[in-house]
Amino acid sequence: MGIDKPMVMSIREAATMMRVGVNTMYEFAAREDFKALIQVGRKKLIHRRKFEEWIEAQTR
Repeated sequence: MGIDKPMVMSIREAATMMRVGVNTMYEFAAREDFKALIQVGRKKLIHRRKFEEWIEAQTR
């Protein structure tokens, strides 16, 4: 992973990447099969590699 791609991203960045709304991304993050969510206090972050793996799994 290069320096231009951080390991984590915000819910908003993940929503933009998937081209879905922020509320839809929060719904995805709440799913049991979504293992990319990292919660630091009240802040929710998305682990990029796990998120990309989750997307791949949804297309199979």
